[in-house]
Amino acid sequence: MIDRHRHSALRFGARFPARAVLVLGSERSGLSPAVQQRCTPNPNAIPWLLLSAVADGPGVFHRVAFIQRVNTVGGNAPSSPGSVVGAEARVPYTTEYFFYRAP
Repeated sequence: MIDRHRHSALRFGARFPARAVLVLGSERSGLSPAVQQRCTPNPNAIPWLLLSAVADGPGVFHRVAFIQRVNTVGGNAPSSPGSVVGAEARVPYTTEYFFYRAP
């Protein structure tokens, strides 16, 4: 996720949705989401997700209960293998995330 200054603000672990870390200036806040529902309205894009979230402590995520990923474009894994074992592929995608907090 990119902030208004085009800096990376939210980073997901390599095995999304294993962990997300929000970086706001020098403050870091983490959460560990778990998939509750998924759907694939566009087979050429990664699925839409509804995630339940558990905060890793105090910070901006401390009251987040659910995260929704919708309107995805792209992001599917390459259809052919890499040329060497362990090769990484960067696959661009766009999406919208909505964060819902607990009452």
